[in-house]
This record gives sequence, structure tokens and C-alpha cells, in this order.
Amino acid sequence: MWWRKYGFYKNPLDIRPNDNLIGIDDIIKKIKDSILSGEIILLYGPVGSGKTSLAFKIKRDFIDKYNVIYINGEYNKDIENEINNNLYIKFLFFKIKNKLPIILILDEFYNFPEEISKKLKYLYDNRIVYSIMLIQPSPQVMNASLSFLNRIYEKIEMKLPSEDEIIKLINDRLKNKIKFDNEYLRKIIRKNNNNIRSIFIEINNILSNMKHPVNDIITGKIENINEIEDLDLSETQLKILELLSGSQLSSKEISRILDLPKNTIAKYLGLLYRKNIVLRHEGNKEYLYSINPQYINIISKKIGK
Repeated sequence: MWWRKYGFYKNPLDIRPNDNLIGIDDIIKKIKDSILSGEIILLYGPVGSGKTSLAFKIKRDFIDKYNVIYINGEYNKDIENEINNNLYIKFLFFKIKNKLPIILILDEFYNFPEEISKKLKYLYDNRIVYSIMLIQPSPQVMNASLSFLNRIYEKIEMKLPSEDEIIKLINDRLKNKIKFDNEYLRKIIRKNNNNIRSIFIEINNILSNMKHPVNDIITGKIENINEIEDLDLSETQLKILELLSGSQLSSKEISRILDLPKNTIAKYLGLLYRKNIVLRHEGNKEYLYSINPQYINIISKKIGK
């Protein structure tokens, strides 16, 4: 564990949601203003842009005056059950009703079934829920009724940070105890298309393979795939990658959308995973897949986006 050589009690490049958000003060204000006004909003942006970290910050900032309920669509889709569980505060052997206005934060909203939107509309229209914040990669909400879509007041985009912002974030996380050459960092950032999660994973891998402590400025070479021809993809693989563009999906979901056997989809996903073209994430019951940020530009050209 390289970080212990520098006095860190945990990995400073941990990719889990973190309060250290950069360059999004305007977005935070816009979201807070909408929530205070009791509106339904959608926060969208690419995987790794910090949407979930922002959701946790919003929850912490409002927790004293609102009953903030965060639900991730990857793990729990029973909204009514979650609300009921949060309506009471446990105090010793008693339960006290929580009378604070309810704010619902629904992360990975594209994973929820369409019937949920009807429940949300009922909860919102009957003032059971004060405000709703939806979070997903795409600005297009496909799993909701038209009447619910008409109640979405605003769609707020969360973009990936700039190179300079990412370099500052890396240096802040490492507290200047480990120093990278800025040009080397820029190459890593560009290779990973400014995706912080992917950048942190790569830097962590670099540091894990070095002897520590390191006193010199770290430099290195970056290998990039520059030619579209370097990726030999079948028509089915291209269809899978088009579905994964801006989303995380399971093999079961892809199988349903493409109307192909799950075993066939699993085989193609396995090939893409072994080539490092897609990344695999732990889901509730099965793996979720997304495009490796290093390949996004090339794949976008392949699928004509």
C-alpha cells in the first residue's frame, strides 16, 4: 500500500464519492435553488464526472432541514419502502415521526422501471415528497411517463473538469507529497478523456508498481491507440458499445434491448472486457459494463457519433 509510505491513513486516490468537488459552484447553487423551490430536476453527465459525489454533498448540506432520501437504482428500486423506512427516527426504544419535508435523490435513474415514474408523480402531486432530483448520464429520460416528464423543471448538465482543474485535484489529493511532471499528467488526462475515476485508477496503478518513497518528479511515457483500425469490432459488438455510450448496463439489459440470448451478449462483453475496451463494475446482482474512457473518441467514430 504505497500511500502509507507518505503518511496517508487511506488511499488519497480512492474513487468512491468524495466531497472534494471542483469547478461546480454554479451547478451546486442551481441545484440547491431548485430543491428549495420544490422542483423536480435532472442532473446528467458522463460517468466519472462527480454526479454521485455531488448528490452526497447535497444530502449533507440539507440533512438538518429536510428528510433527504438517497436511492441508487442499481441496488434498490423500492421507493415506497425506502420512504416508509425514513419516515421515522429511531430514538432508543421509540420511533419518532420525521416531519421534515422529503427530498428524493434517485441516482442511476435509468435503472428504475417506468412504473416508478407514476409513483413519483403521485408522491409529488400529493405533496408527500417536496422535491425530486434525478441523476443519470443521459439528458434523455426514457423510462418515465409523459405526465412525469412534463413535471421536470430543469435539466442540469455536469461536465468533466478541465485539465488544469484535474491537475489541481490530483496535487490536492496527494498533498504534494508525490509530484508528477505536469506534461505526463496531461497525457494521462487526455488518454482517459478527462474522466477523473479512470485517471485516478491509472495513477493508482502507476504508483502501485513503483518503489516508495519517491523523491523525484515522476515522468513516463503514454501509449495511445490512435487509429480506428486498431479496434477490430464485429457488428454486434458495435451495437453493444452504442448502447453503452454514456450508460452502464448489465448483460441482461443489453440482451433484452438487442433481443439476443444473454449467453451471446455475455460472450461479446467478455471479449470487450479482455481487450480493456469496456470496464466492469459491481452491481447489485450482476456486473454492469461501461466504455473505457480511453476508447470513447475512437468508438464514437466507429459508431458514427
